Amino acid sequence: MSQYHKSAVHDLMVLPKTCPDIGEMLDKTLSTEKEESRRNMTNIIENIQFLARQGLALQGHEDEESNFIQLYHLRAKGNPKMLEWLQKKTNKYVSHDVQNEILEAMALQVLRDVASSIRNGLFFTILADECSDVANKEQLTICIRWIDLSLEPHEDFIGFYEIPSIKADTIVAAIKDAILRMNLTLSNCRGHCYDAGGPMAGSRRGVAEQIIRDAPTAHHTHCHGHALNLAVVTQQKGLSCSPMHWM
Repeated sequence: MSQYHKSAVHDLMVLPKTCPDIGEMLDKTLSTEKEESRRNMTNIIENIQFLARQGLALQGHEDEESNFIQLYHLRAKGNPKMLEWLQKKTNKYVSHDVQNEILEAMALQVLRDVASSIRNGLFFTILADECSDVANKEQLTICIRWIDLSLEPHEDFIGFYEIPSIKADTIVAAIKDAILRMNLTLSNCRGHCYDAGGPMAGSRRGVAEQIIRDAPTAHHTHCHGHALNLAVVTQQKGLSCSPMHWM
């Protein structure tokens, strides 16, 4: 056996023990990077959840001065790995688009939980009102009132729905769409409450009349908040009218 042959056999026996396989090394590095990425992504999600729960803005006029980044730096004290994450050039997952996507996922999960609770309570009432926002876009507000198995009442805000017009047909379509998205059945509706405007309370094509056609057991109630406000205005103008007339 030549010297070269002996050297090759020796290397074959020794090298695997002293030098790890390159594939295993790469796989271990990738696994470590995945764990670090998941840990930092969890920190980002928790930051967004905290700020959203407190009703605080995530972004500011400058990224470094935003509530999100300041909270991230606060939590990074004693954890240099978190600060190293912000030094990355790409894939930091702190952009506006990513934050909005995470917020949307959280909102949908909240709605799923609310819808599940309402389904357990079986029956519910619809509360809806519309108004124009600062951009002069019509926003329909929808809330659901329901009673849990302990007979405790709940009123849950479902969301704002931008509608192209305040016509009754448009509002009804938005309400039905919201109910469908919550996986609720309109036949289980036992009440619906709106203001006394024509589109809402019209006797022929109003929202109340159209909902009653699909849910005959749903009792229509004039919004007491609107009624009280109307009664106060009436009294201020010196008109002879009892507040109970509007209730």
